[in-house]
Amino acid sequence: PFERVPESMFTLFRVMSGAASEKESWAIDELMKALPSVKFAFVFFMVTSSWTLLSILTAVVSENMISTTQQQYEDLKLAQYEEDRKQQTEALRALFAELDHSGDGLVDGNEVEQAFADEDFASKTAVLLKMPTRDILDVLKMLTQQDVSGRG
Repeated sequence: PFERVPESMFTLFRVMSGAASEKESWAIDELMKALPSVKFAFVFFMVTSSWTLLSILTAVVSENMISTTQQQYEDLKLAQYEEDRKQQTEALRALFAELDHSGDGLVDGNEVEQAFADEDFASKTAVLLKMPTRDILDVLKMLTQQDVSGRG
Protein backbone atom coordinates (compact mmCIF):
# COMPACT_ATOMS: atom_id res chain seq x y z
CA PRO A 1 0.00 0.00 0.00
CA PHE A 2 3.03 2.35 0.23
CA GLU A 3 4.65 1.59 -3.14
CA ARG A 4 3.56 4.85 -4.81
CA VAL A 5 2.48 8.26 -3.47
CA PRO A 6 -1.18 7.97 -4.55
CA GLU A 7 -1.47 4.56 -2.89
CA SER A 8 0.17 5.92 0.26
CA MET A 9 -2.21 8.89 0.34
CA PHE A 10 -5.21 6.61 -0.11
CA THR A 11 -3.96 4.32 2.65
CA LEU A 12 -3.57 7.29 5.00
CA PHE A 13 -7.05 8.48 4.02
CA ARG A 14 -8.55 5.09 4.78
CA VAL A 15 -6.76 4.90 8.12
CA MET A 16 -7.94 8.39 8.99
CA SER A 17 -11.53 7.53 8.13
CA GLY A 18 -11.33 4.34 10.18
CA ALA A 19 -11.68 1.99 7.18
CA ALA A 20 -8.26 0.35 7.19
CA SER A 21 -8.24 -3.26 6.03
CA GLU A 22 -6.17 -6.07 7.51
CA LYS A 23 -3.68 -5.74 4.67
CA GLU A 24 -3.28 -2.00 5.26
CA SER A 25 -2.97 -2.45 9.03
CA TRP A 26 -0.27 -5.05 8.51
CA ALA A 27 1.55 -2.76 6.02
CA ILE A 28 1.45 0.14 8.47
CA ASP A 29 2.77 -2.05 11.29
CA GLU A 30 5.60 -3.30 9.07
CA LEU A 31 6.43 0.26 8.02
CA MET A 32 6.53 1.41 11.64
CA LYS A 33 8.86 -1.47 12.54
CA ALA A 34 11.18 -0.82 9.59
CA LEU A 35 11.28 2.97 9.94
CA PRO A 36 10.35 4.10 13.46
CA SER A 37 10.84 7.75 12.48
CA VAL A 38 7.78 7.44 10.21
CA LYS A 39 5.63 7.31 13.35
CA PHE A 40 6.21 11.01 13.88
CA ALA A 41 5.30 11.83 10.27
CA PHE A 42 2.24 9.60 10.46
CA VAL A 43 1.02 11.17 13.71
CA PHE A 44 1.77 14.65 12.37
CA PHE A 45 -0.23 13.88 9.22
CA MET A 46 -3.20 12.57 11.21
CA VAL A 47 -3.26 15.50 13.64
CA THR A 48 -2.76 18.11 10.93
CA SER A 49 -5.40 16.59 8.66
CA SER A 50 -7.95 16.29 11.45
CA TRP A 51 -7.29 19.82 12.67
CA THR A 52 -7.54 21.23 9.14
CA LEU A 53 -10.85 19.49 8.46
CA LEU A 54 -12.23 20.60 11.80
CA SER A 55 -11.14 24.20 11.17
CA ILE A 56 -12.75 24.28 7.74
CA LEU A 57 -16.01 22.81 9.00
CA THR A 58 -16.08 25.24 11.93
CA ALA A 59 -15.47 28.19 9.60
CA VAL A 60 -18.25 27.14 7.24
CA VAL A 61 -20.76 26.62 10.04
CA SER A 62 -19.78 29.87 11.77
CA GLU A 63 -20.07 31.89 8.56
CA ASN A 64 -23.47 30.40 7.87
CA MET A 65 -24.68 31.17 11.40
CA ILE A 66 -23.36 34.74 11.24
CA SER A 67 -25.03 35.47 7.90
CA THR A 68 -28.30 33.89 9.03
CA THR A 69 -28.27 35.86 12.27
CA GLN A 70 -27.52 39.09 10.40
CA GLN A 71 -30.41 38.46 7.98
CA GLN A 72 -32.79 37.71 10.85
CA TYR A 73 -31.67 40.89 12.62
CA GLU A 74 -32.32 42.96 9.49
CA ASP A 75 -35.76 41.36 9.03
CA LEU A 76 -36.69 42.04 12.65
CA LYS A 77 -35.45 45.61 12.40
CA LEU A 78 -37.56 46.24 9.29
CA ALA A 79 -40.61 44.71 10.95
CA GLN A 80 -40.03 46.87 14.03
CA TYR A 81 -39.71 50.02 11.90
CA GLU A 82 -42.97 49.17 10.14
CA GLU A 83 -44.73 48.55 13.45
CA ASP A 84 -43.37 51.81 14.87
CA ARG A 85 -44.54 53.68 11.78
CA LYS A 86 -48.06 52.23 12.13
CA GLN A 87 -48.20 53.14 15.82
CA GLN A 88 -46.95 56.66 15.10
CA THR A 89 -49.56 57.10 12.36
CA GLU A 90 -52.36 55.95 14.66
CA ALA A 91 -51.11 58.21 17.45
CA LEU A 92 -51.04 61.20 15.09
CA ARG A 93 -54.57 60.43 13.87
CA ALA A 94 -55.75 60.34 17.48
CA LEU A 95 -53.89 63.59 18.22
CA PHE A 96 -55.51 65.44 15.35
CA ALA A 97 -58.92 63.98 16.21
CA GLU A 98 -58.46 65.31 19.74
CA LEU A 99 -57.36 68.71 18.39
CA ASP A 100 -60.48 68.96 16.22
CA HIS A 101 -62.99 70.14 18.85
CA SER A 102 -65.56 71.21 16.26
CA GLY A 103 -65.57 67.76 14.63
CA ASP A 104 -65.46 69.19 11.09
CA GLY A 105 -62.25 67.34 10.14
CA LEU A 106 -60.23 70.57 10.13
CA VAL A 107 -57.98 72.01 12.82
CA ASP A 108 -57.83 75.79 13.18
CA GLY A 109 -55.63 78.05 15.29
CA ASN A 110 -58.20 78.44 18.04
CA GLU A 111 -58.51 74.67 18.47
CA VAL A 112 -54.70 74.35 18.68
CA GLU A 113 -54.46 77.07 21.35
CA GLN A 114 -57.41 75.64 23.27
CA ALA A 115 -55.95 72.10 23.23
CA PHE A 116 -52.45 73.19 24.24
CA ALA A 117 -53.82 75.23 27.13
CA ASP A 118 -54.37 71.86 28.82
CA GLU A 119 -50.98 70.89 30.35
CA ASP A 120 -51.71 67.16 30.25
CA PHE A 121 -52.52 67.29 26.53
CA ALA A 122 -49.44 69.41 25.81
CA SER A 123 -47.07 67.07 27.68
CA LYS A 124 -48.67 63.95 26.14
CA THR A 125 -48.26 65.46 22.68
CA ALA A 126 -44.64 66.45 23.35
CA VAL A 127 -43.81 62.90 24.40
CA LEU A 128 -45.63 61.42 21.41
CA LEU A 129 -43.87 63.65 18.88
CA LYS A 130 -40.56 63.72 20.77
CA MET A 131 -40.45 67.50 20.46
CA PRO A 132 -40.75 70.42 22.86
CA THR A 133 -44.27 71.82 23.19
CA ARG A 134 -43.25 75.26 21.89
CA ASP A 135 -41.92 73.71 18.63
CA ILE A 136 -45.13 71.73 18.17
CA LEU A 137 -47.17 74.88 18.70
CA ASP A 138 -45.03 76.80 16.18
CA VAL A 139 -45.48 74.12 13.52
CA LEU A 140 -49.23 73.75 14.08
CA LYS A 141 -49.78 77.52 14.09
CA MET A 142 -47.78 77.85 10.89
CA LEU A 143 -49.86 75.09 9.26
CA THR A 144 -53.16 76.64 10.35
CA GLN A 145 -52.04 80.12 9.13
CA GLN A 146 -51.08 78.71 5.74
CA ASP A 147 -54.44 76.96 5.49
CA VAL A 148 -56.33 80.15 6.32
CA SER A 149 -54.34 82.24 3.85
CA GLY A 150 -54.85 79.65 1.11
CA ARG A 151 -51.13 78.94 0.60
CA GLY A 152 -51.07 75.49 2.23
